[in-house]
Amino acid sequence: MKKLFGLCPECKKQELFMTEYKCLKIIMKTKNWIVCKNCDYVIQIEKLKNSLCCV
Repeated sequence: MKKLFGLCPECKKQELFMTEYKCLKIIMKTKNWIVCKNCDYVIQIEKLKNSLCCV
């Protein structure tokens, strides 16, 4: 697990960490998730990247 320096969009606390798991099936490969230790917020990294906007 890697701790992230960012605020959780749900509870606004700095308790985010990144985790990953590896699936045996070649189709799924490795999946990465961002999880908040304080609340139940979970988002897949790929979905987070798609929602980011650079200004």
